[in-house]
Amino acid sequence: MADPPNINQQQFNMPQADHLTTPYGAPSPSAYILPIPKECVGLIIGKGGEMIKQLSQKTGVKIVVAKSDIPDTNQRNIFIEGNLQKYEIAKTLID
Repeated sequence: MADPPNINQQQFNMPQADHLTTPYGAPSPSAYILPIPKECVGLIIGKGGEMIKQLSQKTGVKIVVAKSDIPDTNQRNIFIEGNLQKYEIAKTLID
């Protein structure tokens, strides 16, 4: 199985596009990128951010949603910071 995309493996031109940044700025260089359908963003965040907090606590990863949708798609990136094993657990729970 191939490793998931990692920000370190991608080339960026400055300034970064909103679909590759978080509301807090650029994600960690070691974050994994998980594109999700944009209609699922609210479900993942949850009311008052409760679902995303629970996912982070349960898996031991930091999860942050991109500022905007991926251009010309119906998807938005989620950045997951943690080791590969924890990423896989978080991905399974999100899928």
